[in-house]
Amino acid sequence: MTSDVRLQFEPRANGSADQSEVLGAIAEALDGLAEQKGLGQDTVFRANLAVEELVLNAMVHGGASSAAPPRMDVAMALGPDGLTIEVGDNGPAFNPLEDAPPAPDIGPGQELSIGGLGIHLVKNMVDRMSYRRVEGWNRITMALDAKK
Repeated sequence: MTSDVRLQFEPRANGSADQSEVLGAIAEALDGLAEQKGLGQDTVFRANLAVEELVLNAMVHGGASSAAPPRMDVAMALGPDGLTIEVGDNGPAFNPLEDAPPAPDIGPGQELSIGGLGIHLVKNMVDRMSYRRVEGWNRITMALDAKK
């Protein structure tokens, strides 16, 4: 993917990652791309929500089996067909399209517990989504079509 914006995030020396710092940098880059290329606010909102969910999942779950959170990168490209975003992490292999639990079936009057809806939310925010594992990295590509 040829990107207009590419961001890379490394865990700190103590193994921590500042979620608000990472998410703020991504939101700022997406806002800058939107302003520069005339991307609609609906698309920016959906993209931010989807990227935030994937990045938080990688930060929280990607390093669960090791002492440090994974390294991550986010690439964004805006073309005539719309916005393409790739989120990568070097955590354990995880294909959210196949391995994520199904969205819970919530009936009337039932309370929703925290967790379990993130990937379902992402799938509903984007027009297309794919996963691949490349050289030890999870790569999730999302496409948000241009509004006609």
